Amino acid sequence: MRIEHFYLKCLAHGSYMVTNSGKAAVIDPQRDIDDYIKLAKELNVQITHVINTHHHADFVSGHLELAEKTGAKIYLGSKANASFEHVSVKDGEILKLGEIDLKILETPGHTPESICVLATDGKNPPALFTGDTLFIGEVGRPDLLDGIMEPKDLASMLYDSLHNKIMTLPDDTIVYPAHGAGSQCGKNISDDLHSTLGEQKKTNYALRIPSREEFIETVLDGMPTPPAYFKHNAMLNKMGPEGLEKVKTKIKPLSVQEFKANLSDSTIVIDSRKADDFWESFIPGSVNIPLEGQFASWVGTVIPFHSKILVIANPENLDETITRLARTGYDNIIGYLEGGIKNWSSAGENIQNITRTDISEIDLKNTNLLDVRKAIETKSGKITESALTIPLQEFDVRISEVPENANLLVYCGSGYRSSIAASMILRKYPNTRISDLRGGYNAWFSANQTVGV
Repeated sequence: MRIEHFYLKCLAHGSYMVTNSGKAAVIDPQRDIDDYIKLAKELNVQITHVINTHHHADFVSGHLELAEKTGAKIYLGSKANASFEHVSVKDGEILKLGEIDLKILETPGHTPESICVLATDGKNPPALFTGDTLFIGEVGRPDLLDGIMEPKDLASMLYDSLHNKIMTLPDDTIVYPAHGAGSQCGKNISDDLHSTLGEQKKTNYALRIPSREEFIETVLDGMPTPPAYFKHNAMLNKMGPEGLEKVKTKIKPLSVQEFKANLSDSTIVIDSRKADDFWESFIPGSVNIPLEGQFASWVGTVIPFHSKILVIANPENLDETITRLARTGYDNIIGYLEGGIKNWSSAGENIQNITRTDISEIDLKNTNLLDVRKAIETKSGKITESALTIPLQEFDVRISEVPENANLLVYCGSGYRSSIAASMILRKYPNTRISDLRGGYNAWFSANQTVGV
């Protein structure tokens, strides 16, 4: 049994290819499927199984396109109720992959249709592909169907799935989850990408809670609000998303004049350049979401899902920008500025620039501070006690709390989120005097400045 792990750091998403006897199964594939097809060719194996452990909410899956290109069958849990052709599998059912048994465990809790896949070959330790049911150091959040199913009911199901299905397996079972640290599918996922079940029984807080009532209360406590795009992605995956290849063929290069003609209140310009480059020269009203961070997740968090999008990127990062947008279902891309910001500037079009603030330049007496970190981060301290706190995750509903005519300095932990926030504020309030803090709170703290608590 050979297991290949594909990990998208930008989404903290893990997918897997299991191979044996010339056959391969791909579990929880990402939307861009070329890496699976390439590896299958290198290993001289045929992809015969495509398995989704549930209808993923944080990314669009590539299951349909992968099945179409390889002839593989798609397998989903019996409660998936998907709108496309698939094989429905029940608890205890075994799929054969050469000499490997792929046993289906129905594990509702994160979602009603969730399954785990137990791979055994009689030679190696069992491998358990847990999807979003069990993470390393955490469990899947059971609150994503709020309004359809009560989070407490799903949490109760999750308790049963963990105790009756997963924790009964051998301690040497290797756990392969669908997400790692940084994913919004769990509260506090470990940096480790895999572990043994025995180790998780010892160290994972959720598996150490004996009573159902305490489990439900603890797992749901402090759960952050899920990004608005989650419900749209889950529905796309259930209905059957369009293939990435088709999506990309619709996206066109736009001349400066064509790009300008498409600018309106109903379109959003996403600029994926680094923050320093953006603030040196940007189109007024554009939103800076730097590609080097968790770009796709932040797009899904702060940009309304059905927005018409115009893209600005460095030419060498253009394809990656579009791919990452598509990974979270942002397919409504009108086009991209051909030649990037240089062409816009060379054409004499309106350019704005704002100097980012270094920690030595902060004027606390004449500046209003906005902290866009999570509440848990601010517990370690703030630059000043009077700093307004609005987590970036809540900007979609709370941006109106930002004072329109204030002299504003925005900061986060490192300077990534603050650039997003500052550009969003400037889009809403074009005349605001605003800057963001280069290096963020971490740079401030390292410089041994006075910290307000």
